[in-house]
Amino acid sequence: MQIDQRPHPLEVAAQKFGSEAALARAIGASRGAMNQWKNPGREVPAKYAPKIEKLTGVHCELLCPSVDWSVVRRSIRRNARRRPTKDTTHPTAKKSAHV
Repeated sequence: MQIDQRPHPLEVAAQKFGSEAALARAIGASRGAMNQWKNPGREVPAKYAPKIEKLTGVHCELLCPSVDWSVVRRSIRRNARRRPTKDTTHPTAKKSAHV
């Protein structure tokens, strides 16, 4: 029986960020919660995974494998394409009468 010797993805993320404490503060979680997420049968909650990925480059798929992140990513891209660009012109704005 082979024991997996690879570090937990959350440990990799913490190392890339500087420390577990610093990463916990940055994502708004406690170190205790982060330690629990590393236990067998647990994973990083989906709401924290994108922030950790953005801060460290450790992919959501490794942090929270129960979520189909390809569906989430496609949905985000699709919504971004549909969102109209913000029009900053104001056609009803009065022009200055200064001459």
